[in-house]
Amino acid sequence: MLQRFSKTLNSVLLVVMAVVVAYVLIVFPGYVIDYYHKAAEFGPVFGYLYLAEVSLGAVIIVAVFARVLFLLIRSTRRKQKRRDQQTLDASQMTEQQIEEAIESQLTEVEQVSKDLESAGADRDELDTAVSVLEHKRQTQTLEIIAFGTISSGKSALLNALCGRDVFQTNVRGGTTTTRNEVPWPGGDRVVLVDTPGIGEIDNEAHAQIARESAHNADLVLLVLDGPLRESEFETLKVLGSIKKPLHVCLNKTDWYGDQQKQDLVRQIAKQVRPWVDSRDVTMVQAKPISQERVRVRQDGTEERETLDVPPDIGVLGRRMLGTIDRDGRDMLLANLLLRSRALADDAREQVQAALDKRAHQIINLYMWRAGAVAAVIPMPMVDVAAGVTISTKMVLELARVYRQEIDLKTAEQMLKEMSKNLVGILGSHAVTPVIGSLVGSALKGVPGIGTLSGGVVQGLTQALVTRWIGRVFIEYFKLEMQPPKGGLAGLARRQWEQVSQAREIADIAKAGLAELRREGSGEDQG
Repeated sequence: MLQRFSKTLNSVLLVVMAVVVAYVLIVFPGYVIDYYHKAAEFGPVFGYLYLAEVSLGAVIIVAVFARVLFLLIRSTRRKQKRRDQQTLDASQMTEQQIEEAIESQLTEVEQVSKDLESAGADRDELDTAVSVLEHKRQTQTLEIIAFGTISSGKSALLNALCGRDVFQTNVRGGTTTTRNEVPWPGGDRVVLVDTPGIGEIDNEAHAQIARESAHNADLVLLVLDGPLRESEFETLKVLGSIKKPLHVCLNKTDWYGDQQKQDLVRQIAKQVRPWVDSRDVTMVQAKPISQERVRVRQDGTEERETLDVPPDIGVLGRRMLGTIDRDGRDMLLANLLLRSRALADDAREQVQAALDKRAHQIINLYMWRAGAVAAVIPMPMVDVAAGVTISTKMVLELARVYRQEIDLKTAEQMLKEMSKNLVGILGSHAVTPVIGSLVGSALKGVPGIGTLSGGVVQGLTQALVTRWIGRVFIEYFKLEMQPPKGGLAGLARRQWEQVSQAREIADIAKAGLAELRREGSGEDQG
């Protein structure tokens, strides 16, 4: 709404200035010449003084006009620049531009957070997310997050990178159950994060942890224990779409012979080529293994012995350190930009959801009031608006929810237009009988309804129409009262197709019979 108001104000100011300039150019010269001659009658000096005063005033007016025009143009360009930056990838922006964009997003989140509070919604979750992002921004901490299928060995690999057993698994299931993180000794201000396995789709809480971790990651480590699975490939596609730096490693290499390992790594590198540099596809052995060897003694006899082979993660560790040293700052800024944008989008969605929830509560209140009036006092032709007073009050309350300015006269005029739209949709001037027949037909499929009186059907009819009116105005106000696609008539038709579905009418009937009877008995006349 503020953006539309600002745009309108700028246009009005330009029109006003254009009118002033036209007036000055057409009318003002005649006045100047006339008053110059009058001043010159007292002497040439007075004429010159008058011309000097007029010239100074003209310079001031031109300067003010130029200043206002400059401010308008600068404001417009800044807004356009901000809109353009929203679509830019971090790689297309300078470090300063990224910092400015992050600050702008966080400022917007703070404002939206206040709107969330004024809408009566809980802002604690949003404030916590902002605090986490600000902490990361201040500490400049990089997060390396490991993903892998169940029992792929990702926790063991992270333990090997840390040099100690800090990442634990659930012995019963063999899977990570929470998001765990510890500092990485190999890098300054770097933490290693373990997440639930990719395959744990049966536990939505685990899946949610994994999704959130993916978006928070600065560098992602995908751990495989064999050929690339479909679930792992889909994970790579998602991570690639949000441009996360990726390293892929083949773990448990003791399962394969030397040639098998080489072939498998080449195959994986080819499959992940769209998102991962082939040099970042490596082989590791996360756990120590035991190998048997045959030792020949001096007397020619053979002796079998078992050797403990330590973990082998050297190549992966060096690649990750190289990536951090070379691109760490860029990765951090790119991630902060991505997360601040996501946070701003989430904040706007939360505010919109809170407003929509309040708007639907208002519709439910007024649709049952309108229905109760029609049920208690059935009329041959009940007005489409379920009573002008009730529907008009509903529209005005919906306008306040979405902060749109609409007066009583405008609301009544639009309700009349809605009435015409409904007649056009149904193709009949006998609107109420047509809707009543529609309601009656839908109610036949509702178990336990039985035979309803004409007044109750009339009430349900009015509730349906009032619900339709409310939904139309919700969409209209969400568009900031701009003409919708297909005009108001097109919007009305689309919403009618939704509310007049048999299932929705049946739901209204089941939810509303008790409410209609309560309203009709006079328990709530407010």
